[in-house]
Amino acid sequence: MVEKIIWRKRALYRLEKLLPYLTEEFGEKVAETFLERLNTELELLSEFPELGPKHPTKNQHRVCIV
Repeated sequence: MVEKIIWRKRALYRLEKLLPYLTEEFGEKVAETFLERLNTELELLSEFPELGPKHPTKNQHRVCIV
């Protein structure tokens, strides 16, 4: 069963700040590798939502911490 990934506003904001930082400090390859790994984890979580730990206050939600 494929579940929808819901991004928190804060998570999107941090990702928008993180990617330029990774590129500037460590190079484009590191930023690309990070995005690839993030996408892999999110795809897994979407396909197998029980893999992620339960949200501390919303038990019906699972989280992906990177």
